Amino acid sequence: LKTVFKMAAFISVLLILISIMTRWLGPDGSQLASFLGGLFDLHGVTFACATLFSRGELAEPAALMTFAAALAAAFASKFVLLWTLAPRRLAAWASVSLLAMVAVGAAAFLVVTIL
Repeated sequence: LKTVFKMAAFISVLLILISIMTRWLGPDGSQLASFLGGLFDLHGVTFACATLFSRGELAEPAALMTFAAALAAAFASKFVLLWTLAPRRLAAWASVSLLAMVAVGAAAFLVVTIL
């Protein structure tokens, strides 16, 4: 139960932070806040971004870029952790897997945005 409350608090802080940054700095502010949040947790940023989008506080292109910034940060933090903590061989294999996921995701994003 303690973990659930911590996660709820983290998501609430992200929602508030992204909302404030969006109002002060526009879409660039939301991207910066989501990038910083994405370094630690992608779920909270995704929920905050979706909530702001559903309320009409974040336009669709800004919401996509905000999520993309969080996703980039999440992958960057995984690479850093891999190459810092894991043995080199495991880090190399996991990095190849992560890069494959990024490539497939980028291709899917391009297909969806073009169609």
